[in-house]
Amino acid sequence: MNNPGYQIGSGGTGVGIDGEQTLVVETELWWLRVSPWPVNPLDLDGDRIVGAADLAVLLGAWGDDLSMSDLDASGSVGASDLGLLLGGWTQF
Repeated sequence: MNNPGYQIGSGGTGVGIDGEQTLVVETELWWLRVSPWPVNPLDLDGDRIVGAADLAVLLGAWGDDLSMSDLDASGSVGASDLGLLLGGWTQF
């Protein structure tokens, strides 16, 4: 693999490979995504674009703790996570 990327976070359960050939392992306490390309931590849906789908994921997790949408690692999904996502928006 050239330039492998990975993300580690908290929350979720399951193991699988998503449509982008990314290995996803989730437990109740942490999650790990391993990809054959660099991973953008703001790309919550794994499509390599930060856009509307990622916003939907973040809003769906609003107020949750132990979520991969907790971009600032504060312990819950909130306004600062929204600010980070919008600051990294790549879809026009």
